[in-house]
Amino acid sequence: MKVRIRFSKSDSLRYVGHLDLLRFFQKAMRRAEIPMRFSGGFHPHQIMSFASPLGVGVTSQGEYLDIEITEEIDADEAMRRLNEQMVEGVSILSFTYLPDNTKNSMASLAASDYLVYFKRGLNPSVDYVDAVSKFYGSKEPIVVVKKTKKSEKEMDIRPLILDMKVGTVGNLQSLLPAGYEDPSKYLPWEDGFCLEDNDPMFYLYLTTGSTDNLKPELVMEALHQRLGVDFDASNLGIHRLDMFEASENGYQSLAR
Repeated sequence: MKVRIRFSKSDSLRYVGHLDLLRFFQKAMRRAEIPMRFSGGFHPHQIMSFASPLGVGVTSQGEYLDIEITEEIDADEAMRRLNEQMVEGVSILSFTYLPDNTKNSMASLAASDYLVYFKRGLNPSVDYVDAVSKFYGSKEPIVVVKKTKKSEKEMDIRPLILDMKVGTVGNLQSLLPAGYEDPSKYLPWEDGFCLEDNDPMFYLYLTTGSTDNLKPELVMEALHQRLGVDFDASNLGIHRLDMFEASENGYQSLAR
């Protein structure tokens, strides 16, 4: 049986890398007595996969882990057991059974949305409402140099930006699509990020996946290059809201 688990990652856990998080969940499954299915061969391992590894320092309320289990367990009971094994900064938000023919979340991932903001006192003096309107609202190509491990290439990222909006910390909820949980409790306000109501807050909805994968840092860099303003990605805070798969009607949350 296939199961999709949605979880959040916040607070100090945002500095834990992907491999450490994988090992953490493997131990949590055993301690919670989740009846995991194992692979075959000489070195069997729990069958689990993440939709997309989260960058170090990034918070999220929309992370996904797919697992296979050998027998059905009540979803609420599974969530209770798992949350008892979680540490501060990780919470299990849903435990959903999937049809047997469902592709894993990594294979079906097509888009992600984010909130992006500045560390306290480091946001440039820019009219971002006007800047974003001209940057995203125009039909001009947004050409950037995208670096990979092996090469660099120029590409137009405009088709990969599905939506882009800007507001302020004070009107955070108005930036979000209808039905979204308030992300305030997942954001690291205590660590020097934006705290003032009038500080800028950006909503980015970007293509994600093995073919077209656009990171929010690259979009923000392109925006500031267009403005002729110095930019340092280390000044940003990034929070992933959710991840999506393609459907007949556009995109739908991996949470289904």
